[in-house]
Amino acid sequence: MKGGGLGSLAVSFALLTCLGACRAEPGALQVVSYPLAEILVDGHATGISTPVHHHVLVSGPHVVSLRRAGVRFVEQTVSVRAGHTTHLYFRARDPDGEVASGVLCTTGREDLCWARIDTALRANDRVEARTLGETYLSAHPDGGYAIVVRDIVNRLGGHALAPGEADPE
Repeated sequence: MKGGGLGSLAVSFALLTCLGACRAEPGALQVVSYPLAEILVDGHATGISTPVHHHVLVSGPHVVSLRRAGVRFVEQTVSVRAGHTTHLYFRARDPDGEVASGVLCTTGREDLCWARIDTALRANDRVEARTLGETYLSAHPDGGYAIVVRDIVNRLGGHALAPGEADPE
């Protein structure tokens, strides 16, 4: 027999079997961020933005980063397991360059100000959270986070009124 005969046939069969069974099953990523941003995997743009609930990837290690103008996120290295979803959460850090917390709350970046208030609350820094909240409310009395920030300021001993609300004192 030319071409190796039965031995060659056995090797071909083993390779075909392995191609079906040895191929790594993909995994998936669930990525949530604050604020929303474009997702990059292994340095390559995916064309999708957060939040994403099931982004299929080859199993194995990956570096996931986010991109949004004026916002810095810390990249994360993950190991995506075959048949599983890996969950990632990103929070914005200081914008490009060092900017004081109070500046964020008066420059129109409500989302970054809210992130700083949240960070202060998680660190149990009530004074910083209250100060940032009051700064936010003076710049954005009707902002997207105003109701929540007003409640936080009041719970931390401040005195924040809704626009048009009469002062009971």
